[in-house]
Amino acid sequence: MVADGAKWVEGKFGSAVEVSGPGADVVIPMLDVYNQEDLTFECWVYPFNVTPQQYNQIIITGRGEWGADAPGAFQLGITLTDDIPKARWFFWVRQWATVSAGPEIKKNNWYHFAGTLEGGQKATLYVNGEEVAQSDLPAKLADNPYICWLVGSSGGPPVRLSWLCR
Repeated sequence: MVADGAKWVEGKFGSAVEVSGPGADVVIPMLDVYNQEDLTFECWVYPFNVTPQQYNQIIITGRGEWGADAPGAFQLGITLTDDIPKARWFFWVRQWATVSAGPEIKKNNWYHFAGTLEGGQKATLYVNGEEVAQSDLPAKLADNPYICWLVGSSGGPPVRLSWLCR
């Protein structure tokens, strides 16, 4: 489902979806691949503005009931790290776990983000094809009955995205 404020535009390679800010998202129902222990989420990101903030500018999220600290929730996006906007691969696995690093994310530039999970616990973050951070999560990513995938800029300014989930 594509919300108001999201539209198809020219991307880095082929088409992209452009979202105008909070609430302008693409919602994808849960897919069986999410229940596997090995997964990769990647996307080309073109932020029109990068406003440093405490919380994520969400690019891709497997979203559950965040208020209930649902096991299995995750996000790939941009967040404020040491006062600098950077890529973040973020999980709830009975506690918060964050992998955040890489170059400063600046507006009006294309970046390739990729987050991988191996064996349910080894999280690796890549920016522009370079591994920038890796961490073993304190627990495995659990199944979450509330999950949907959300692609957009919820919590942040407008962004253009081309993505692949596998």
